[in-house]
Amino acid sequence: MKHVLFSRLAILLAALLFSTSAQAGSAAANLSCSGKTKSGLGIKIEGIIPATEEDLDLEVKVGKSAVRLRSNNTSNKIEEDFSKKFFVLIITDNDHGRDTVIYAIPDTVRSNEKPGSLNATFSAHVTTPLPGLERAPSTYDDFVYRARISCSYDYSI
Repeated sequence: MKHVLFSRLAILLAALLFSTSAQAGSAAANLSCSGKTKSGLGIKIEGIIPATEEDLDLEVKVGKSAVRLRSNNTSNKIEEDFSKKFFVLIITDNDHGRDTVIYAIPDTVRSNEKPGSLNATFSAHVTTPLPGLERAPSTYDDFVYRARISCSYDYSI
């Protein structure tokens, strides 16, 4: 558990030091990720990520189980600066007290920015509770830890 707390703290510190947030009033972005967990289950994350708190609508699938994360029952923080190869998304499910954390692996970030749009691809690590839990996760087996996923990020005004 100490490792998880240290990892979260390191991610949050990096997010605060090296990134910029989306500007208020800007459009939401589409995020699409897929990969496999360390145990071989497929993992897929797709949907709209926030430019504002109100925009979140993301589905997380692990194996055959899925959970939908929406702004009405979550709080979230996104920090990104693709020119510095930085992307972190932290979503807290307020109903169950659990976090989903996605962070890009800097060496894998590729982006193409044009006026009014940004497209990026990257590999990332994700830590998330297993979908379908009806309680707060409490044991190691309740989580997917650092699964590697491939992501595409598309933003346009």
